[in-house]
Amino acid sequence: MQSFILEKINKLLEFPQSYFNNLLGDSVIIKNIDEITFALIALLLVLSTFCQTDILGIIAVAVIVIGLIRLIVTKGQKIELSASEGALIIFLLFLTFSTINSTEPLYSLEGLAKYIIYIGYYFSIVPMFRKRRRKVLLMFLLIGALCTLEGFYALLQSKTVMEGATWQDMSYINPEDAISRIYGTLKPYNPNLLAGYLTACLPAVIGVTLLTIEKRHRKSFFIAIIGVIISLLAIFQTGCRGAYIALMGIILGFMLISYRIVFYDFAAFNQFKKLWINFASAIVAAGAIALACMPKILHRLMSVFLLRGDSSTSFRFNVYKSSWHMFTDNPFFGIGPGNHTFREIYGYYMLTGFDALAAYSVPLEIAVESGIFGFISFFTFIGLLFWNSIKYICQDQSIRGKIYVSICIVSILGLMIHGLFDTVFFRPQVQFIFWTMVALLNGVIYRKETEQKNKVECI
Repeated sequence: MQSFILEKINKLLEFPQSYFNNLLGDSVIIKNIDEITFALIALLLVLSTFCQTDILGIIAVAVIVIGLIRLIVTKGQKIELSASEGALIIFLLFLTFSTINSTEPLYSLEGLAKYIIYIGYYFSIVPMFRKRRRKVLLMFLLIGALCTLEGFYALLQSKTVMEGATWQDMSYINPEDAISRIYGTLKPYNPNLLAGYLTACLPAVIGVTLLTIEKRHRKSFFIAIIGVIISLLAIFQTGCRGAYIALMGIILGFMLISYRIVFYDFAAFNQFKKLWINFASAIVAAGAIALACMPKILHRLMSVFLLRGDSSTSFRFNVYKSSWHMFTDNPFFGIGPGNHTFREIYGYYMLTGFDALAAYSVPLEIAVESGIFGFISFFTFIGLLFWNSIKYICQDQSIRGKIYVSICIVSILGLMIHGLFDTVFFRPQVQFIFWTMVALLNGVIYRKETEQKNKVECI
């Protein structure tokens, strides 16, 4: 996506790039700027599992500063926007309009600053993934390892922390059927936050397992499978129904992608098709057996259909109703970004006794904060990510590249499904995973060295 403005900006960048390249071209820092960026991303993701959000913000700003240095100092570096990134910039513009129009401008400015940090973080790291394919694999390994370790710790926690069951409505179930809901190390401690984090990271663990199959590494495969099992058990033990539904979407997403690869990329290999059918049948059977063997989990999942009969679901319905009224009263530019803005204005709309920090639905939260135009631009961004991923998978690309894209887009899919029922998506721990996945996705799809104008269509 090129424009007259971008061409002029890139032209203006040539002078400082030439000047600083002659001045600092031999600098160790400049030569290793991608390694420094990667180290900061890794540090950010590791610390996000147990540190306060202020520390994460500082590291994210450091990543943005490094990204700006790369842009100004590295000769030949240009600003290039894909269509999805163009939609993201438009979304940020509508957030700015929403902030200006807000009745709580100071709180909204704080919310806008957070969005700028997240989106700036994305734009600062995506150039590295576009030219360093090995960094993509290392990032998936890191995210998969963090998911497994967090899940393992949380499972150990379930043996000692019983008060987690208080996150569940006990009015319609026997105490014996209650789940001791684990919450891990993420702050603030909350089972739904842990579930959102694990949901975002699980595709990396599954994807790494697929990569071990592709490379025929048996030992690595068994280690990866253990990671998948631990992560799945941890998600079940969170008791988060939104995560359960998202998990179904993740499994279905991987199954559909693998179906396309096996039945079209390997159409001549009938043995692969038989193996896929047997594997898909085994997954369905394993899921049914798991639910049968874990009645507490099944009972928790079925409580979704109680609707108003479940206090948590009923609470959400009341918040949805109030949030919808907030949107209809501010349809064009919303109330302004940020949870503090939401809290201040929600008080005028809330039903007595149903206080809330957010709208408990990502689409509704986006609409309330930024209005209909912000809503359209954000979900245009998400839609283009899915469309570009489908096109990539349907093209004549490497199997490894397709697995990389699958990991990212299925992670985003899981987050969007979970986000229909909760807003842990806006927590920094989940946000940084989300934007890292988006950067990895666009880094692979728009990688300069392998970019192809392939017009192969999905059948």
